[in-house]
Amino acid sequence: MGKSTVDSALYAFSVDKIRIDVYIQQYKNGNWVTIKSWSNTSTDISCSISEIWYVDEGYYYRLVTKGTVYRNGVQLEQASYTSDAHWY
Repeated sequence: MGKSTVDSALYAFSVDKIRIDVYIQQYKNGNWVTIKSWSNTSTDISCSISEIWYVDEGYYYRLVTKGTVYRNGVQLEQASYTSDAHWY
């Protein structure tokens, strides 16, 4: 098993809520498949996720993070980040 460390943070000002969604994806049979996900929300200026997950060896993995900010209950903006693929 390979040890995967997941760290993601989003900072935003003048918003009511921040949400982060994080996905570990495994490349299997020609497709990226989500094998584990986490989410967190905050009403502060920052929101973060820090987790450890053990993955099967012999595959490529990547991290996908989506951050969303809201004001007055309305989504203002969404951004995403996809890491490079890593072999375990």
